[in-house]
Amino acid sequence: MGRQSRLKWERWFERRWEALQAASLSGAFSQTTERIPRSIFSDRAKSLIGLFLSLLSVGGQALFPTLYSIWVVCFAIGISGIVFALLSERVCGRFLAANKTLRLTLSGLVFVGATIFGWDRARQLAELPDVDLIFVYPTDVSPYMVNSTDKVVQQPKYQVTLWNLDHHEKRNPLPIPTQTGDFIRPHNAWGPNEMLGLPAVRPLVSVGDHLFGFAQALCPDCKRNHYYWVYIEHGKLGWYCELPSGQLININVLFQKIVEIANARDTWINEVAPPACRTPVKQLK
Repeated sequence: MGRQSRLKWERWFERRWEALQAASLSGAFSQTTERIPRSIFSDRAKSLIGLFLSLLSVGGQALFPTLYSIWVVCFAIGISGIVFALLSERVCGRFLAANKTLRLTLSGLVFVGATIFGWDRARQLAELPDVDLIFVYPTDVSPYMVNSTDKVVQQPKYQVTLWNLDHHEKRNPLPIPTQTGDFIRPHNAWGPNEMLGLPAVRPLVSVGDHLFGFAQALCPDCKRNHYYWVYIEHGKLGWYCELPSGQLININVLFQKIVEIANARDTWINEVAPPACRTPVKQLK
């Protein structure tokens, strides 16, 4: 083999060796970069974290409805995280993705909106049903149950116990039956229902008789029971006074003091039901 031919082959091998080295280095660098883990703060990670927090808030709402403040925060953070991840270069273009301040501002607005929405939703879910008992028609007083909440009231119930103070020697209250309904829709009512005009009650009262006693309104899922003092001058007027929350009526003592109440009607009634708490019976609008 001549000198020129040998030099030619040496140069060819050198070029091949350099090409193989370059290819090997390029492949090693590529493999090395593929092994580098993505930052947990990448857009995809934020989107996954946001989705996880949103699902966590749904599960928390179902399992722990009373801890609504926690799942509301999770819901708001999750939704805002998803929005921040969606405002990436691939979706919204390079300008919006590079403008981090704008992305944070938009995500913050979403966080505020999600918090308000979630808090309102939590308030609705945490709210318990409740019923109020009012009395209408002054000349023929009748019970009327009102549901002022956003929940359906199941099995509303009321009881009215009245004594005719002009015939206190009988001691027994008027035979007014306890009434139980099926349900009351949100912001709806049940009644008015007949009370003093019932066949069993009508013969026991006359126009001008003074009736006094108490009433209660409740339902199985209501937040509390409501108790009322009730006074009626039959055929003329009436009023009722709701007791403060937590205050009860001692029925046994009331039974024992009917004669005393009848003999000192105004004094005793003014003591237990001051004029300031009384709600007059009015016509139903």
